[in-house]
Amino acid sequence: MATTERYTTVIELNSEQAKRQLDELRKKVESWKKLKDETIKANESKSFVAQINRELKAAEKELKKYDTEVSRTIDTLNNLVSSSIKQLEDAQKNLLRLSKEVPHDSPFYENLSGMLDKVTQELENIKATKAFEQMKQEASAAVSSAELLKEELAFVKQTADNAETASAKQLQMAARTAKKHKGQQQGRNRA
Repeated sequence: MATTERYTTVIELNSEQAKRQLDELRKKVESWKKLKDETIKANESKSFVAQINRELKAAEKELKKYDTEVSRTIDTLNNLVSSSIKQLEDAQKNLLRLSKEVPHDSPFYENLSGMLDKVTQELENIKATKAFEQMKQEASAAVSSAELLKEELAFVKQTADNAETASAKQLQMAARTAKKHKGQQQGRNRA
C-alpha cells in the first residue's frame, strides 16, 4: 500500500473508506492466491511460483497490518469514551507514528494532530479520574481515621473525667489509647 493511501485512509478515518480499502486488499490477496493455483496447475517454473508466493505473503501481511492498525484505530476513535486504556494507547502510538511520516505542513498532519490530541485528552481524562478516585478514597480513609481518633479521645476524656467511678479495665484501655496517640504524635513531630 502506498504511503499516500495509508495517510488518506487513516486521516479521513472514514469507516466506509476503510471497509473499501480492506475489501480491495482482500481481493488482492485472493487474486494472488488464484494466480498461484493457476501457476502450479500450469507447471510453471519453481522460481516463478516462489515469486508469486512472495507477492502473496506481502499482500497478506499488508492486509493483516491494515486490518489491525487502521481498523482498531478507527474503532477506538469512534468509541473514545468506551475504549480501554490499552486501545487508546495503541491508537495514540499509531497516530503518533503516522504523524512522524507525514510532512508537517500538510493538511494530513493537522488532521492527525487533532485526532492525536483527542486520544491524548481522553487518556488524560482517565488518569485524572483515577487520581480523583484515589484522592477520594484517601480522604474517606482520613475522615474515618479522624472519626476514630475523635471517638478514642472522647473515651479517654470521659474516662479521665470519671476516673473515680471508672473500672480498672476502662482505666487501662484509656491509658493504652492515650499512650498510643501520644506515641503517634511524637512520631509525626519527628518527621
